[in-house]
Amino acid sequence: MKIVHVNLKRKSNPDITKWMQIHNISSYAQLEQVYVQQVIDISDNIGYSYIVWQEVIDNGVKVCGFSLERWCFARCKEEIV
Repeated sequence: MKIVHVNLKRKSNPDITKWMQIHNISSYAQLEQVYVQQVIDISDNIGYSYIVWQEVIDNGVKVCGFSLERWCFARCKEEIV
């Protein structure tokens, strides 16, 4: 399995900033959502499976036929109770 990590937190690349403006993307959170959605769509189309963090789903990325395992720490325990 090949794992690819992309750091979208780096906000100093003028080419990325320009691309975001052209595509009406105003935040790096939206940029991350677009990127992850494209990777998931490509994976679905070629029959690959994928693993994502829960925040990807929380941020509105559409995934097909998934299982969710929620890791819960102190902050989450308050939400469950």
